[in-house]
Amino acid sequence: MNTAATETNRRILVIDDLEEIHDDLRKILAPGPRGATDLEEDEALLFGAAPIETVQFELDSAYQGQEGLEKVRQALAEGRPYAVAFVDIRMPPGWDGVETIARIWEADPLLQAVVCTAYSDYSWRDIHKRFGQSDSLLILKKPFDSIEVIQLAHALTRKWELTEQARHRIVDLDRTVAKRTAKLEQAHLRIRRELEERSAAQEAFRTIFEAGPIGITLLDLNGRYVDANRAFEEQVQVARAAFIGKTTAEFPVLDVETIDQCREELHSAGRVDGKEVVFCRNLGGPRTALIWLRVVDIRQVRHCLVFFLDITERRRMEEDLRQARIAAEAANKLKSEFLANVSHEIRTPMNGIIGFTELALDTKLDAEQREYLETVNTSGQALLAIINDILDFSKIEAGRTELELIPFSLRENVETAAKTIVPEARRKCLALSTKVRPETPDSLVGDPGRLRQVLLNLVGNAVKFTPRGAVDLEVSVDDLRETTVVLHFAVRDTGIGIPADKQSCLFQPFRQADGSITRKYGGTGLGLAISSWLVNKMGGRIRVDSEMDKGSTFHFTAQFALANTPAAVPAVSAGIS
Repeated sequence: MNTAATETNRRILVIDDLEEIHDDLRKILAPGPRGATDLEEDEALLFGAAPIETVQFELDSAYQGQEGLEKVRQALAEGRPYAVAFVDIRMPPGWDGVETIARIWEADPLLQAVVCTAYSDYSWRDIHKRFGQSDSLLILKKPFDSIEVIQLAHALTRKWELTEQARHRIVDLDRTVAKRTAKLEQAHLRIRRELEERSAAQEAFRTIFEAGPIGITLLDLNGRYVDANRAFEEQVQVARAAFIGKTTAEFPVLDVETIDQCREELHSAGRVDGKEVVFCRNLGGPRTALIWLRVVDIRQVRHCLVFFLDITERRRMEEDLRQARIAAEAANKLKSEFLANVSHEIRTPMNGIIGFTELALDTKLDAEQREYLETVNTSGQALLAIINDILDFSKIEAGRTELELIPFSLRENVETAAKTIVPEARRKCLALSTKVRPETPDSLVGDPGRLRQVLLNLVGNAVKFTPRGAVDLEVSVDDLRETTVVLHFAVRDTGIGIPADKQSCLFQPFRQADGSITRKYGGTGLGLAISSWLVNKMGGRIRVDSEMDKGSTFHFTAQFALANTPAAVPAVSAGIS
């Protein structure tokens, strides 16, 4: 306890059921300036000394044993324990003094106790039997003698202080001894562990050195072989006994020019990292290796440590893979060109089928014939859309897609794209709207057909995946300069939404957010991939913001030249080529 160890403890607890006893003890032990003067003469007569300054004790009162125990516990919790307790022997109806002291000592064994009694309720034998031979218990007969009370208070508080100081010294000594013992034990364990670790490290290093797959050799600064592992033996196909003690000139693994380059690099940089070299081994032709060089101290002598990795087979595999990749890319290009040609050839008869079906629908037909022809027309339109996607994608893969640079009206292009989707939106009772902000320039130079294709893909998808609500297309200016403009297009819907973990694959070919979507809504999964490619060609980027069951917003930007400007065509060409 910091208080007990550093400060004088004059705290006394009086436990008595009579208020008069508390007053008497307070007058004796905490009388104030006037009371202190009255006692100075008595102390001078008793001790034969000159009057000294009266000591003021700090008194607390409790009127039953239970209350006294609570005060003792509270004082301990606050770090301000009592040094002495004056306890009455009889305190009806609660505990008596003996029971009270027994309970208090369970909480605070260091407390000095004075039993105050005017009767022989307990004999000394009874008290001794209850507490044993205790040096912390005194008996004070009532009525009190003031000098005796003062002596007891001085002596017992001083005894408590000395006991507490001794206890702290013992604790400090125990702690010091424990610390020093622990340090000695730690030092002993550290030394023993270091010896064990050094021995284990040497054994482990030798094991790794011998069993490692990388060739390792050690040379002195004169280029003489000092040691080598099995991997180095296998790579050069010579037993170590044949070259240990020889120089690199006597046992040349590398040519003289490479050795000189390594020495120069080691001298200038202090190390050589992953240098690719050609070496010759005992059997076979030249091979390729990577080497690393380090300068190390062994028994205070400088050496050169060389790591040697044969990568001949890896280089051969890399070359085979490169050739295979070239062949695969060529085959993929041929496939794309073939697919583009086939798709183009299929589209021509499909246009004929759809055209003549529409002509047949304009003739007189009964209900059943009209239903059949409308089904043929709808299926033909769907098949043509798939063929168009495949054709566009195959052209992209084959590198046969180019953008036009012609003047066009932005607003007319947006309206044309929207009108194409209107019938499907009306069939689903969706509100379809377009908005081009007033500050957006209308006369542009670019590829209106490809822009319309992107808008049809995005707005068409929005209508397809929106069971109810609205689809909105908004166009605004992202960046306007003297000859060019970057437009921002946003297509918003209130549809089914796209899971966050599926959004990253939306713009990859043949991918949709959910496989079941293809079965429910149809489509090839190429529309967004084609749109992404076209947007990139138009100098922009495409992205999506979406939340499940709350809808999606597809954003893309595109750069166009402003019509009627001298640098219109070159500006667009530079932006989208």
